[in-house]
Amino acid sequence: MMMKKYNSRYRKTSIGCLLLMLLSFSACDYLDFDESNRLYDEESVFTDFGYTTNILNNLYSYIDQDLGVMGGGAMRACATDDAEFADPNNAVQDMNNGSWSALNVKDDVFEKMYKGIRAANNFLDKFDENAYLEYKYNTSYPKWEDAFKYYRYEARALRAYMYFQLVKRYGDVPLITELLTIEEANAMGKTSYDDVVDFIVSECDAVANELPVSYLDTRNKQTGRVTKGFVYALRSRVLLYAASPLHNSGDSKKWEAAASAALVLIDSTRTKGWYEKELGANGVNNFRSKEVILFKNNTNSSSFEKYNFPVRFTAGSTSHTGVCPTQNLVDAFETKNGYRVTLTSNGWQCDDPEFSSQDPYANRDPRFYQTILYNGATFKGQTIETFVGGDDYGVVTEGGTATGYFLKKYIKEEVNFTPGSLVSKPHFWIVFRYGEILLNYAEAMMGAFNNPDYTSAAYPISAREALNEVRSAADMPLVDETNPEEFMTRLRNERRVELAFEDHRFWDVRRWKLGANTQREIDGVRIVDNAGVLDYSRVNYESRVWNEKMNLYPIKEQELYRNNNLEPQNTGW
Repeated sequence: MMMKKYNSRYRKTSIGCLLLMLLSFSACDYLDFDESNRLYDEESVFTDFGYTTNILNNLYSYIDQDLGVMGGGAMRACATDDAEFADPNNAVQDMNNGSWSALNVKDDVFEKMYKGIRAANNFLDKFDENAYLEYKYNTSYPKWEDAFKYYRYEARALRAYMYFQLVKRYGDVPLITELLTIEEANAMGKTSYDDVVDFIVSECDAVANELPVSYLDTRNKQTGRVTKGFVYALRSRVLLYAASPLHNSGDSKKWEAAASAALVLIDSTRTKGWYEKELGANGVNNFRSKEVILFKNNTNSSSFEKYNFPVRFTAGSTSHTGVCPTQNLVDAFETKNGYRVTLTSNGWQCDDPEFSSQDPYANRDPRFYQTILYNGATFKGQTIETFVGGDDYGVVTEGGTATGYFLKKYIKEEVNFTPGSLVSKPHFWIVFRYGEILLNYAEAMMGAFNNPDYTSAAYPISAREALNEVRSAADMPLVDETNPEEFMTRLRNERRVELAFEDHRFWDVRRWKLGANTQREIDGVRIVDNAGVLDYSRVNYESRVWNEKMNLYPIKEQELYRNNNLEPQNTGW
């Protein structure tokens, strides 16, 4: 296998439109940032502060999100047991019925991320802080100086993030950290998953101390840029995934590394006030939340609501409802007193003495109301009716919900489709928030020590304490299980509830290797009003295909043809 040493990172090569591995670009589009749509030669671009800034800003466009990523409004969550997408012809259905393959790859970011990595490598190769000294007497220069002292480190952090997007999907991938000729690019083979993880972690370690905790303390006072907290959060997630069963055969040291990574952020939050845990989705719907580590800003739109509002609120602008939470997910939300609730084919089961089978959605975990619209919920001043014959009941192809539930999380209720009163709103995707870090730490501690209450000088916070900090913020009873297996069940359920629809469930079931047990049967609720008495029953909506090969994505067949050094294909594909 032909492979460059990745510690030889910044070798100079000729400029021009060099192809990143497997890609063929017709123009140097990464330079085309001028509003007049003119292209500038590379020398002038990298001596102009504005153009250089735009090139760096372009790297932020490669940050992943899940607000309709599958096309037509479908979230990746619709390829999990958390949701069904109502449109039966949406591309996400191929992931559920087993028809995706190396010739029909879904959610394929292979080419996109390598294009971003090539742009980052180009930036790191060409960017020179001293190129702007001739402007030092410009009145704007102090702001420029304050900004570009971080640019190189931002680019490295974003490149590390792009590599994580690749390895979590494909496992072993080529590691390219310098500009390559076409011939070099098409000869690159794979680097092992562990080695790519090591590179990501080493980059996080290298840039963390060079980035600010917040840009609000700089002259430019920007938001939405990678910070010290971002690289620590990235390192936490990367090491957690690497320690998980999909990539770890039982090495407790990997779990310890993941716990240490999360602890850095927790300690900084507790001692320096970097972040603050809030109630569930409060850290999602409000990008100004103290819990947010990094968010991705999207422009004003109403398309997400068009797909996900109950159809009677869309003024006829869509024929399908979109992301429909499942009964599988609804069952994960406990009562406010901490009791499990399960809907069976014969009705509800719950040991909470305050639970009412006629009002089953009352007195539930507060995060339930932030996540799901249910029969009886108030929405836009009206009552949701998903019972048979209700205002929101109907066949799926005519706008009815597939499961008996609608999505609430990320929905902007203020959006309006009434002609003459159209309202659109900005949408923010939260890339990292503090609640995840607490759950990462709890899971890593259990993986390392298999004891909910283990502490030491190196790990002064127990898994239980971290988990219960999340629950306390949600005003939920503390978890008191002492049996490690039972505690892990509660922890995984907590992660599902706290991080619902934040693009975690899809990856969690894969890294835990639980797909065979969780991803096959998708259920909903059927509600019948019998003269004022509501009859609830669990109904199977869909049986899905799951194979263990789905823990990783296939590499597109076209890429293998272009570069046979990418062989072998991922197992099973």
